[in-house]
Amino acid sequence: MAAKEAGARGENIHQWGLDQQDKVAEYASTLSEPDANLFWTLYGEEMQAAANAINDQTAAMNAQSAQIHLQAVQDSSNVATWVSIIAFFAFIIFMINLFKNN
Repeated sequence: MAAKEAGARGENIHQWGLDQQDKVAEYASTLSEPDANLFWTLYGEEMQAAANAINDQTAAMNAQSAQIHLQAVQDSSNVATWVSIIAFFAFIIFMINLFKNN
């Protein structure tokens, strides 16, 4: 995508986008009114399709991130459970030894 490349070059991508929109509007102004209307309709559809594709990619990344975080939480929960079990049995063994020695 050209916007990513502009950002990688250190350009302000918002200004870059406005400049690109100006170029598109300049081109559309050279068309006849029916052609310009058709152009803007198609342009709008293409922009919507591009936005939908970006939204789909974002949703997929968010789902992957959520799965990673969920796995980390489950792993932490499992570790906490095992630590609690070990501490419980250590306490039981300590209490048994304490009562045996009395």
